[in-house]
Amino acid sequence: MKSENKGTHREGLAASRIRPWTNRSVLALAGEADPIRVITEKARAVAMEAIQAGWSGPPYDPFSLADHLKVSVVARQDIPDARTVTSGTGFVVEFNPNRPRNRVRYSICHELAHTLFPDCNERVRNRLTHADMKGDEWQLETLCNIAAAEMLMPIGSVPTLTNDQLSIDTVLEARKRHEVSAEAVLFRAVRLTDYQCCFFCASRRDTAPGPGYVIDYAVASRRWSSGLIRSGMPVPHGSAVRECIAIGFTSKGHEDWKSPFGKVRVECLGVPPYPNQTVPRVLGIISPQRQLPSHVPEITFLRGDALSPRGSGPQILAQIVNDSAFTWGGGFSLAV
Repeated sequence: MKSENKGTHREGLAASRIRPWTNRSVLALAGEADPIRVITEKARAVAMEAIQAGWSGPPYDPFSLADHLKVSVVARQDIPDARTVTSGTGFVVEFNPNRPRNRVRYSICHELAHTLFPDCNERVRNRLTHADMKGDEWQLETLCNIAAAEMLMPIGSVPTLTNDQLSIDTVLEARKRHEVSAEAVLFRAVRLTDYQCCFFCASRRDTAPGPGYVIDYAVASRRWSSGLIRSGMPVPHGSAVRECIAIGFTSKGHEDWKSPFGKVRVECLGVPPYPNQTVPRVLGIISPQRQLPSHVPEITFLRGDALSPRGSGPQILAQIVNDSAFTWGGGFSLAV
């Protein structure tokens, strides 16, 4: 599995701010466009089409989604996690049924995301751990994670995660409701929230000068304007990250990550380790102690007469209508 990046995107990976998209599969998908936007739109279209065909939730069943997409799903105990292979009739997603339930659900959607890439049938796509990734493979894997979160938590189904403040506690609540991993919730939430924050995943490395945690990847919210968190950077010594020594353990603290914000708020959660590893990974949310002014475009809602718009300059009236309607018989359409 692979990935890449061409340009930057305010809602994208913190790592993408300092690296270009390079992965061949990602470039095949997006060309000169923003890969994060492209994969998000494709995943949302898949989810919306399935919902219109009767798919419902939460929780949203990935097996039913695969059936809707005419992708076979087969259990295999001899693979680490999940993979996508081709057959004479199309794609087949194979998964390890011994993995945690929420992990299985997420892995299946991750593999379904691989089928959205035009070169997916060129080789077997194995879901990779961070330790197994080579070169720019992290790019493809991260895009598939973003798509999986879009599928398992379709837009509009996670209103509690769009509140001003995103916390580990709200993530744990959403995880139960949607029956997904905390990692999936964070991928989805950080791109929906108006909160100034960054989500990261860290794992323990036994490297010189001594054992410690290193950032595997980071995803920034649209209001996060600092390149503070990036793949490969060490976690500060004494961080709350080091307290999540078991799956399900949480920790919180105010720490110095040498950021332009000064001290930051860090909330962490211990989650299952990568296959063949014993020390839990740690998911974290980092945010300024005080939200700083930012200049992100947003929608302002006003009440009034749409036929007599206020303000100066050109005005645009946009109406959303049911494309199954045959007439414009009343309401706003008749007034226009």
